[in-house]
Amino acid sequence: MTYGDRSLLGSSARTVGMLTAFKQVIRDYKTPPQKSLALDLDAKLKPLIQYLIDCRPLAIGMGNAIKHLKAQIGHTINMTEDDAKEFLIDEIERFIQERIIVADQQLTAFTSQKINNGDVILTYAG
Repeated sequence: MTYGDRSLLGSSARTVGMLTAFKQVIRDYKTPPQKSLALDLDAKLKPLIQYLIDCRPLAIGMGNAIKHLKAQIGHTINMTEDDAKEFLIDEIERFIQERIIVADQQLTAFTSQKINNGDVILTYAG
């Protein structure tokens, strides 16, 4: 199973899949000597992000998650490598929880109050 074969369907699933992969990249990452994690990790993520774009267009949520992750990487400038990695992984998990899972639950609760028996619903997923 690969990202390009469209086995991850829906914006949320694709975003969670991407962020899960980024967590593994961060766990495996080692800052080279004389380099800064904040600058080098960002450079390491660029070709990975480009690969995702080359496979298929990014979902809006994926773009938002990438922007958020890059902003968080900027906050690691004065952290040790271990602290920075833990911080970034925690931020990814927080993003998934707050901006995907809880948002989906709230949207479901809100819309379920608006749908009445006999309503016709049109949905789209890219």
